[in-house]
Amino acid sequence: MVDHDAKDFYETQGWGPRFEVPTRSDFFAPRVGSRGGSFVFNQELPAGQDVTLKGRAFGGDRGISAVEVSVDDRRTWEPAKIDYPSQQDMTWAFWSYVWRPAAGEYVLSVRAYDGTGALQETERRESFPREGDTGLHVVKATVV
Repeated sequence: MVDHDAKDFYETQGWGPRFEVPTRSDFFAPRVGSRGGSFVFNQELPAGQDVTLKGRAFGGDRGISAVEVSVDDRRTWEPAKIDYPSQQDMTWAFWSYVWRPAAGEYVLSVRAYDGTGALQETERRESFPREGDTGLHVVKATVV
């Protein structure tokens, strides 16, 4: 016990003071890579066939109540199916979304709502030296 306000390791690194893990979500299938500073699906997707997009979402101790996917550069959003729910127990929720694209180039995004119904922060912020990464996961897709 100390008799004054003492900062721990993370506070001295610029974290805090809330230490609330931000809600986040991402794609992991089809496999995602990086090209030219952008995230891309590592394979071309088949036109006119169902493609199952998969990902995860995390809301800390608030859990996840919903996940949405945009396949048109964030103009519209559709609900994803939560395959493995997250409660208020610090676990990831796993989701899926079936998409039947036409040939072309697409910009996809995912966003999540925590267990209180609050939307994840959409603006990108690096995790250091603040309180955790924020922003939407945006992935480019080529459909042939």
